[in-house]
Amino acid sequence: MSLVELGTHVEIAMVIKRLACGETTAMQALWKHVPSDALLLEDRGFFSYSLWKRALSENVAVLARVKSNLILVRGMGEAVPR
Repeated sequence: MSLVELGTHVEIAMVIKRLACGETTAMQALWKHVPSDALLLEDRGFFSYSLWKRALSENVAVLARVKSNLILVRGMGEAVPR
């Protein structure tokens, strides 16, 4: 799995894990390479609440394709899945 800069298609970082590891686990290893002002594009299978909160805390904007039944509610200063 790799992290690619969208405009130039330059590969910024790459992670190689066992097949049994899973892509979402491998993605977590790439986080240290995501710049704080980045726009992170995630496909449907990669979205998770914990990674979304991490992106918010690190000033990373996220554009994600998600399941049609996902609802995020913002209240009391924190977003929670409902």
